Amino acid sequence: MKFQRAASIVLMTMAIILIAGELPVTGDVKGQVAGPLELNMMSLYFAEGMELDPLLPATDEYQAISIPNGFIKDGFRGLNLLPVGHTYWKTVGTWYTQPLKQKINLGGLAEVNIYTYKPEGSEGGSPSSDFRFEIMRGNEVLLDLFIGGVRITEGTDTLVTVTGSFPPGNDTTIEPGTSLALRITAKCNGGGAMVKFGSTTYKSGFTFGSNALQIHTIHMGPHHVVLEYKDAFMVPWTKLHTELTLDRVIIPNMDMSSLMNSVNMTRELHWDRENKPGEYEMFISLGYSPEQNISQQFFLKIPKVNIEWFKLGNIGNMVQNNSSIVVIVILALAGLVMYSRYRGRLWNRRVKLLSPDIRKKERASQKTAWKEMDAKRRQRWKVEREKKVIEEEDDVDEIEDAEFRIFKRKNKKGAPTFRPEELDDDQPMDDIEL
Repeated sequence: MKFQRAASIVLMTMAIILIAGELPVTGDVKGQVAGPLELNMMSLYFAEGMELDPLLPATDEYQAISIPNGFIKDGFRGLNLLPVGHTYWKTVGTWYTQPLKQKINLGGLAEVNIYTYKPEGSEGGSPSSDFRFEIMRGNEVLLDLFIGGVRITEGTDTLVTVTGSFPPGNDTTIEPGTSLALRITAKCNGGGAMVKFGSTTYKSGFTFGSNALQIHTIHMGPHHVVLEYKDAFMVPWTKLHTELTLDRVIIPNMDMSSLMNSVNMTRELHWDRENKPGEYEMFISLGYSPEQNISQQFFLKIPKVNIEWFKLGNIGNMVQNNSSIVVIVILALAGLVMYSRYRGRLWNRRVKLLSPDIRKKERASQKTAWKEMDAKRRQRWKVEREKKVIEEEDDVDEIEDAEFRIFKRKNKKGAPTFRPEELDDDQPMDDIEL
C-alpha cells in the first residue's frame, strides 16, 4: 500500500504538470547556407592509375610518365630528300576523376601546373616542347590551354604553368555519373623528358573554381552539433580537413562520427557534446586541404522554451528531448497496473475463505473479519510450531538415554568351524580343514 500511495503521488504530480502544460525544454536550431551560387578554388592532382584526386599527395615517392619525342626525320616536305625533319604532336596522357556523385559547376580561373624533367647526361641535350592542356567533360573539351617554347633543362626540374578562364556565368556544369578529365599533348623535339607527379614534392595537377564541396546546413541541439555537407567526389570524411570552433574554442574531432543521408546524397558529421541554452558563435571550416577550404560563420541561439505538452504538435519534441522522463513514467504506470491487478486477485482469494454471511457485507467488514481470521490462523500456526519443537527435543533426549546391546552372531548348523586352540605352531596353514 505504501508503494501504491507513492506511485499515486508521482502520477498526480505528472498530471498536474501536464494540466499546467508547461515544462522548460530545448530543441534543435538550424543554420542554413543561403545566397547566390558561389564557387571555391579547388585542385585536382595527378595520382596513381592515371586518376585525378582532390586530396593532396601523401607520399614522397613520385611517379613519372614520359613525354614522347615528336621529332621525325622525314626530309623536305616528307620526301626524305634532305636530312631535315619535323616535330609532331604526341599524347602524353589523360587523367580522369571517378564519376561524380553530384552535379557541379565550373568557372573562374583555371591553372595547370606540371613538373617536367630530363636526366642529366642523356642523349639529345635539353629539348624544347610545346604543351596543350585540355580540360574535358568526359570526352568533350571544355577549356583548351596552350603554352609554347618550354625548355626542359637537363638535370633540373622545370615547372610548367599555364592559365585560362572558363566562360563567364559559372554555368559550365558536369552532371552526376560523368568524369572530369585533363589531357596533355606535347610537341617535343627531343627524347628522354618526363612529367613527374603524385608526391608531396611534385604536385602536378590543375586548379579551378567549383562548388564540388558545399556546406548544406548546421544543426545544434542540447546534445550535439551536426554539419551536413555535399561532396561530388565523395572523399572519405576522415580524410577531409574539418575544424569546428564554438565560441572561439576548437571542438576535438576525436568525438566526431558520420552518417550518410541517402535521400539527398549528403553526409552528416556529428559532434556529441552538451550545449546549454544560450547564444553561440560557430565557425566551421571544411576542405580537401587546409589551404583550400570553405568556411562559414553562424550565430545560433538555443532558447529555453516552455512547450505545452498537451498540444499534439509538441508531443514528438517532448518525447525526443525528454525520453528518460517518458520511460520512467511508462515504467511507473506499468508497475502500478501490475501491482493493482495482483492485489485484486489476492483479495478475491481471501474473500472466498470467509463465511457466506460476511461475503455479503461491506468491504470494511470483510477486511475486519479477514484480519481476525488471519490472526487466529497465525496464533494456531505458532502453537503448532512450538509443539513440534518440544516433540523434537523429547526425541533427542530418548536417543541420548537409550541402551545399546551387542548381539553375537550364531553360526548356522552344518557350517564349518575353526577353533584357535586346534592350531599347531608347526602345522602349515594349508593343512587346516575349514
